[in-house]
Amino acid sequence: MTIYNLKYALLYIFASSSFYSAIASDDLDAVLLRDIMPSRGSKCEAGANSYTGQTSSYTFQHYRSPAYWDPTAAPFEPQVFQAEMSNVNAADPDKSWTIRVGSGGNIYSFRGPFFEAIPPQYHTDGEWVDEVTQSVAVNLAQNGDSDYYMHQAGIYTKDGPHTDQPFFSPSIAKHCSDKECFFASWGQQAHTPTKHISNTIYFNGYRDCGDGIIEFTTIFIIQLIHLIYTLIITTHHGVERDLRIFETFLFPLQTVA
Repeated sequence: MTIYNLKYALLYIFASSSFYSAIASDDLDAVLLRDIMPSRGSKCEAGANSYTGQTSSYTFQHYRSPAYWDPTAAPFEPQVFQAEMSNVNAADPDKSWTIRVGSGGNIYSFRGPFFEAIPPQYHTDGEWVDEVTQSVAVNLAQNGDSDYYMHQAGIYTKDGPHTDQPFFSPSIAKHCSDKECFFASWGQQAHTPTKHISNTIYFNGYRDCGDGIIEFTTIFIIQLIHLIYTLIITTHHGVERDLRIFETFLFPLQTVA
């Protein structure tokens, strides 16, 4: 299935909803992503926090990252890059931040007053797909001679010569506007070679709430109705050893609608 077909499959899924009539006058990616993403949370609503002295921005243009990346991984950073989102807080610089989002819609760089929070990607066969902030869906019942780990970021490069070059989860849709960015990606079986198919679409949303607060939303869509993931990790993350600023949340999944 091509990325083109995946995008229009999503359009078919949501065709009966209220946004269908808006497609002619709006960007398709924006319509798809806005329809599935929930509204801002109460701590991110207008007026909940101050934007005084702050500038929120985004870009889809890559430029050399000021962070240090391991020499084995650095050449592939432009390939990973999909977007950058930032808040510059002149009133309180300690609340400024910048995130970089990969093609999978996951965070692979998080800079702030603590400098870079994500490890430098010194990870043989796993650069940019393991020690990052991402969602992972697992079916323990399917694990055996081939592990079933659906990574949001991409695959491990353990199946040479087929994976001599890194492969990152393809982007299906992206949209940024004032103080928010949304992404959809086609998750991949991380462990190669594999007998399992890749059947999960990830949706991620990031909102600049002001005062150094980022609202993060993640949603899964599973293609096969009868497949039940036994474990969802959101978020699986890599963090510099002296910056334990995230937690890993494990949700046992009971049913799939």
